[in-house]
Amino acid sequence: MATDPEADLTAWVEEAGHLLATDPTSAEGLARKVLQRSPRDPRAALILASARRRLGDPSGALAILKPLSRAYPNAVNTLYELGLALDAQGEAAAGIAALRRAVALNPDHADAWGAIGDA
Repeated sequence: MATDPEADLTAWVEEAGHLLATDPTSAEGLARKVLQRSPRDPRAALILASARRRLGDPSGALAILKPLSRAYPNAVNTLYELGLALDAQGEAAAGIAALRRAVALNPDHADAWGAIGDA
């Protein structure tokens, strides 16, 4: 019985998403695996960017997040990650602007509100 490659990618993305908080290195590895098979997968790109930020590489995260946020300007979680990465890079005003855009699109995004307060 043949396996469904798209189902494999979705499973890898889901697993990577679950790993972000506890093991960003493994999340990064899975996201890269997805991107090897599907280079334009925005889910994997976002996870990769978040992993890079969590691993102390905000400039690496921004290299992914800036084009991703242009391609998906209303993607709340992309804006959230963009805001965190910008703030971590020392661009607080731009980071807050991205976070404010995220909460304007989703007023219930508690993490974005918290990040605004922290910034």
